[in-house]
Amino acid sequence: MSVDTAAAITAIAAATTKRPTIALVLGSGLGALGDEVRDAERIPYEAIPGWERSTAPGRVGRLIVAVLEGKTVAVMQGRLTTTRATTSRP
Repeated sequence: MSVDTAAAITAIAAATTKRPTIALVLGSGLGALGDEVRDAERIPYEAIPGWERSTAPGRVGRLIVAVLEGKTVAVMQGRLTTTRATTSRP
């Protein structure tokens, strides 16, 4: 899968004026941290070109740009997952 990073960056920049210096990917059990940040701007993954909506149960699927402990952060609340099935049968 190829993602047009320029389009994704443009969409994120259009959704927020904040410029994060730290990125966090919240895994299982850490999603609540995304609700504890301040001055949050929440961007659904499907609003970012090349990013897919999170379909896994319990995964919110949004990028949050906010302030946490005085730092501007980008928080992935629900990581993107790609599953590939391959076989090596002749």
